Amino acid sequence: MPEIRFNEHYLSKTERSFLTYKPITTRNLSRIQARIIEQRLINYYGIGNNGGTLFNKINSISPRYWDKWGITIIIRF
Repeated sequence: MPEIRFNEHYLSKTERSFLTYKPITTRNLSRIQARIIEQRLINYYGIGNNGGTLFNKINSISPRYWDKWGITIIIRF
């Protein structure tokens, strides 16, 4: 459940403690489908240490597999 993960971030007392979380509602996704969506969002918003706005430290899916899953580089930030 997302609420459990949100609470873990809140209790961590890190920069993630102060974020407002909003779940993305999807239905009947496989694990890989969920990871593809996550990776597309990472590509869109960018990892913070690369100039983006996200706190993610790593990609959900390694770039070497992006072609396999139809993931493209979309740089918005």
